[in-house]
Amino acid sequence: KCSVSVAHGEVPNLHFLEIQELIGMRLRPNPLDVDNLFEQLSVQINPFTQEAIAASLLRSKSWLKSKQFTESWYIESPVIDKIVNHNSSFVDGVKVCRLEDAIHDVFEEEMELNREKWQFHFLWVALWVLAKAKRNEKIWLDSFLIAYSIRQGMPLHEIPVMQEICRQTVINSIETMRERKTHLNKE
Repeated sequence: KCSVSVAHGEVPNLHFLEIQELIGMRLRPNPLDVDNLFEQLSVQINPFTQEAIAASLLRSKSWLKSKQFTESWYIESPVIDKIVNHNSSFVDGVKVCRLEDAIHDVFEEEMELNREKWQFHFLWVALWVLAKAKRNEKIWLDSFLIAYSIRQGMPLHEIPVMQEICRQTVINSIETMRERKTHLNKE
């Protein structure tokens, strides 16, 4: 992931740099061969069927509520705030967000434009979980099959965990704008 940041001219995550400095290790980022990783991981899945993919996608729907590692899986940006504001209006003197419209627009105007980022995100999670996976744990499999589905062109709004990420993104935007007193109330 660090090599992706460096390749895009971005500074690696501050926490990563702090850890690197603390352990005194010099690391050189090497990009992952994504095509090879997809090939390596896909041969470990048996059966690799549409039914298996559908089951994985369905299991992922509850992750934002049940898996602690997903706590930060939402987007926070001025672009999101603008989309949410665009989908808001005054009702009886209170600014209210049309939640479903905002979710639709966040998918179209932000998330779909960053499909490759989401594909890599879920591939990375699959690798991370697979490194310490318990015998019957399916998180690595589910995460990989989400990445695979994105790679195959499935619209992000059809992926249950992405629906939850998008919903949480909009709700987070509403809440933070309300805290800053720059915005709104939920419908």
